[in-house]
Amino acid sequence: AAMAGIPIVSGGARGIDATAMNGVLEAQGNCVGVLANNLFKTAIERSLREPLMESRLLLLSPYDPEVRFQVWNAMDRNKYIYALSSAGLVMNADLNKGGTWSGAIEILEKLRFLPLYVRTTDKPNNALEALKEKGADLWPRDITEDEFKQLMARDPSSSNGSMEQGELF
Repeated sequence: AAMAGIPIVSGGARGIDATAMNGVLEAQGNCVGVLANNLFKTAIERSLREPLMESRLLLLSPYDPEVRFQVWNAMDRNKYIYALSSAGLVMNADLNKGGTWSGAIEILEKLRFLPLYVRTTDKPNNALEALKEKGADLWPRDITEDEFKQLMARDPSSSNGSMEQGELF
């Protein structure tokens, strides 16, 4: 994403959200963090000072900047993440439970304007397999910068983001 000049949009939560944000920022890319809590606290973190000052990081929240974490805020802010995104990528989920599963189902069944991809994995993962059965596409394992740009430029109304065989790789 950083090499392709495409910003990452993330919820900034612990785990893959924070890893994605930190990775793109370390690679001198751009990131938008849509936070469900602690905007003030996050905005003054030493590690984020430089990206914020260089305008490579935008932090925003639909909630009071000092609000503490609440599950419903995290679920509710997802709509802002979806609205700012070109596609969604699920790295891991629990089958039929949790925020990641709920958000992915919301994209696939209600918000059909956003292509959804799931991580390619060698280990069986029931949740990722179930999301594929519901219409999510596999994220390509080895993708070039140009292929990434092409993938992000896809018209989501064309087929829920589905790639034709051999289209990108």
